[in-house]
Order: sequence, then structure tokens, then C-alpha cells
Amino acid sequence: MMNASSTPASSAAGNLSPVDAFILSLLRVEFGPGAPGEALPSVPRSPDWGAVVQSASDLGIAPLLYGIAQGRSGAEIPEPHARILGTDYAKAWAMNTKNMVRLAGLLAAFNSAGIRAILLKGTHLALFVYRDVGMRPMADVDILVRKADLSAAENLLLGCGYSHRELSPGAYDFLDRDRSGRELARLAEHFRTEHHHLHPFGSARGIRLLDVHWTLASPSLPFSIDTDGLWQRAERCAVEGAEASVLCPEDAILHLALHAASGNTFRVYALRSLCDIAAIAASTSASPSAFFVAFLVVFFSAMILSPIN
Repeated sequence: MMNASSTPASSAAGNLSPVDAFILSLLRVEFGPGAPGEALPSVPRSPDWGAVVQSASDLGIAPLLYGIAQGRSGAEIPEPHARILGTDYAKAWAMNTKNMVRLAGLLAAFNSAGIRAILLKGTHLALFVYRDVGMRPMADVDILVRKADLSAAENLLLGCGYSHRELSPGAYDFLDRDRSGRELARLAEHFRTEHHHLHPFGSARGIRLLDVHWTLASPSLPFSIDTDGLWQRAERCAVEGAEASVLCPEDAILHLALHAASGNTFRVYALRSLCDIAAIAASTSASPSAFFVAFLVVFFSAMILSPIN
């Protein structure tokens, strides 16, 4: 579970290395059960901080582990390992802080145009769940708008200097497209009609990678998302004074589980996805049924992917 070479099945059998066990002990300090004010469980001495740092980096939780170890568990990180983890945290904090300021400007423009937006995934988690933008790195910023507002949102972004981002070579291969101008136009239309978000946007002076969703999952999946229900249950929030919303805890948990299970996320960042779900569990009073369904989604995803991993 913890090492790139191990599988969920081997972890379930209890074959955790000392490094894996140490990382899990720190995560239990942060997300485990306990009454308010209850003393934190003791944290064992790490068997090998170099291996811990490498594993945390591979799993995408280095900034999270730094925040937990430094600010919550009282575990002392020796040098140079504290500096390495601290650098990862500082990079995430700087990038996310810059993106949140730029996002606030976009949200203000959206609000002026009558377009409501819901913050998804990393943005929601960093600001309102972890409440520390350095602890949750994110590759992009994701927002949800109503399907009826997609064209208006796209035109607004284009008017603000955003453009459709060049995709990775693997993405072009997956979508069976080349990089010609004609194909790029067709690709943008493909996203509008057959995907759950528009073609990714980016701006050199704004957010480098922005996904504008209209639903939470690909329309090709054998089920549909009740988007009207998402909007009805969404909770109001603000980013730097700009009004927005976030998914209610139950919807956020199910979205994280679905996102982890339906793409490459579980292959690469399985533990981080579970930490995100646990963080919501620790900070809200979400319905137990949401956690049960999320557990089933992630469990069966792990069972399916374990031979691949």
C-alpha cells in the first residue's frame, strides 16, 4: 500500500515495512478517532527518515506529512530531512496561495456575470478542510458551474486572457487526436460535448491549469450524477472575499472516491485520496452512509487495480 512496489493485498496481509508503519502512525495521529482535547497517541521513532521522505514524496503526501509532524504530533524531524519536507510544503504553499488570489479574481468576475461556482477537490480541501494551503498540493484548480453557464464561463475566461492549454502527448494519444490547429478546435468541441469538464484552460498571468466542470464524472460512465442535487446541497463560502460554494461533506466524499477510482489517481496517489476522505471525516459530521459508499468504491477500485499495481 505504501511503497510503489507493494500492493493493497500485501498491505492488507500486514506486510508493512517499518517505514510504512511509521507513516501510517503519523496519519493516525492526524485523522484517527479521539475526543477533543484528548492526548495524542505516541509517535514511534522513525527507522529511516531518508526512506520516509522518499516514500512521502512518491505518494504525494510530503507537505501533508510535514505539517502533521511539525505542528501536530510533536515528532522531531532531523536535518536535512526537515528541510527537504519543508521545501515541498513551502512550494505547495506558495503555488496555492498565488492560485487562490487569482481564483478570487475569477470568482468575482463570475459573480458579476451571474455565474455561480463550486470549488472542487484540492481547492476545497486546502482552504476549508485542511485549512492550510501548504498541506494539500494540487496540479490544477477545479471548479463546477451549471451546464447552462458553460458557454458564458468559457467566453469570460477567454476574455480574461485564458486560453485552452496544450495537452500532454499521452492525452492526445488517449483521445486519438493530433496537435494540428484543426484538431485542437475539434478537441475543444469534444470536451464540450463528451466530457465532464471543458478543455483545460491556462494563463501565464493567471492560474496555470484550470478545469471548469459541469458535472463530476464522465457522461460515458453507466450512471448519472444528480447535478441539481449537488447545487441544492452545496454550502456557501468565500475566497478572499469572493463568494463561492463547496460541495456538502457527503457529496465531497463521494466525489473524491469516484475520482480516485475512475482515473489514474488511485494508481498514483491512493494514500493521498484516502487522507482527503479522512480529513473530511475528521472535520465534519458527514452521514455515515457516505463513508460506507466511499469505502466500497475505493475498496473495489483497489481490488481491481491490485494486479496492475
